[in-house]
Amino acid sequence: MSYIFDSQGNLLLSQGKTIIQEITEEGYCVHYQSLYDNWTNKPSEAVADLQNTMVEDLIDEGMQNRMDLLYITAQYSNDASEACSNWINQGTWDLKDVAATDPSWNSLIGYFGNSGDDFLSCDDFNPSTDASNYTKDSATMGVWIYYDTDGGAPMGARGGGDYFRLYPKAGGDFNAVINSGSGFTGSNSDCEGLNIMTRRTAGEVEVYRNYTSLGTGDPSSTAMPNAPLYFLACSINDNGSAYYSFGGAVSIAFVMDGVTDADVSTLTTIFKAYMDGIKAL
Repeated sequence: MSYIFDSQGNLLLSQGKTIIQEITEEGYCVHYQSLYDNWTNKPSEAVADLQNTMVEDLIDEGMQNRMDLLYITAQYSNDASEACSNWINQGTWDLKDVAATDPSWNSLIGYFGNSGDDFLSCDDFNPSTDASNYTKDSATMGVWIYYDTDGGAPMGARGGGDYFRLYPKAGGDFNAVINSGSGFTGSNSDCEGLNIMTRRTAGEVEVYRNYTSLGTGDPSSTAMPNAPLYFLACSINDNGSAYYSFGGAVSIAFVMDGVTDADVSTLTTIFKAYMDGIKAL
């Protein structure tokens, strides 16, 4: 019998889900242990246990290997940029304050935008040249919003007329644009929690809040934006300024390939368990 292993040495099923993960002496899975070891200021044991469980679940469910970026800014400490790690490949496309806007951050909540000039760069991650799982016709952005907030983009990029940008709620509506110049709009009266926009094909887009679909649309894909991806705002053509700036708190953000209803349910369950767990501490 032959076996397939992922890059962390975990035994995989044929559909890519992990059935056995290697565990370190500290009791953490190998991928989380690597993150933990590289943080100067370690999370408390209770927070670390929740984080390790989150990573194990993402690996077990085949979600992590489909992501290009994962930021857990609802971190225990940020004194040495612990809240800026890209959990998929730490040290590559970590969040950077390239414009010295110094957005505020709160422990176990995340980064706050100011609806003005605050933003962080995803270390010049350019969707058109740097993405591997996220493609023109299979793309997802997810953001966990800590408080219901009206207006602005928690994450986004615009290159020419092509956008990858989500307004979770603006005047009571969401607006999602995925590798296109045409957006998809629908009602969203409350954006607290996990907001996901996904493109599954060249002409199929869907938006979710937590476990619920907010609607589907059919704007055609044109191209992935040739511009850096920003956090707490949207970039425009790499000019170093933030646009459509968000005014709330973002606890989690990720970019991956297109997702199904079942994937959304899985992702919501995993991230909700972490957010509910740290709120209860």
